[in-house]
Amino acid sequence: MIPGFVDKKLGGKELPTEVFLKKKIAFYKAKQKRLGKNEAKFVEAITISPSNEMGLFWNTHARISESVALLHIREWYSTAPVPPIVSPHHSPSASPPPTLDTPVEFALQALLLGVVHRTIKSYDTSRGFLNGACERQESIVTSTWIGGIANFELAVLELKGAEAFENAYYSTNGSATTGSSTPTTPASTESSTNTQSAMAVMDRWKQAFTVATANLDKAMSLVNAGYEG
Repeated sequence: MIPGFVDKKLGGKELPTEVFLKKKIAFYKAKQKRLGKNEAKFVEAITISPSNEMGLFWNTHARISESVALLHIREWYSTAPVPPIVSPHHSPSASPPPTLDTPVEFALQALLLGVVHRTIKSYDTSRGFLNGACERQESIVTSTWIGGIANFELAVLELKGAEAFENAYYSTNGSATTGSSTPTTPASTESSTNTQSAMAVMDRWKQAFTVATANLDKAMSLVNAGYEG
């Protein structure tokens, strides 16, 4: 850490990044002390890199490649205790696992795993992790923004799921939308099939918008309640 870096101010106000870093340093110092170790060596208590945590605000994990996402899954899944949700993409690590023992660490781990599983289109697993992050909101004392972000990411997940459904549906039923039917297919049958296809996709999008809106409302309610720090 650069001496004095977190004490920088702009216009007499502390910068958001510096405020975040101060809180993380205080959190890990407290954990190091609680573990009966030298507080000055608080980096030993860091379980999830703050840089990955900050990446959530920059939407970094939604834009990484599948290979990088899989590396993150292996890293964040290799903890003690092991996450309660089974991921089909994790593999055991040979290194001694870091120990998570606070609600905020468990919630952050679930949030990160939820986002990267969505990135590789493992939507069901993603939903499980993101819901897990939301469920821990009431027990979080620091980083109380996690619940709001998790609900936002759930909203994005619903829309991504609807998009995937639409793409898969038309890929499987392409003849219903491209007019590639044989000359013997009655026009009325083709028209009916096209209508059913459009309705199925429309219903999926309606469902996604309903769920996503509820998630966004929940996220805003947490922000309005002051869950930001």
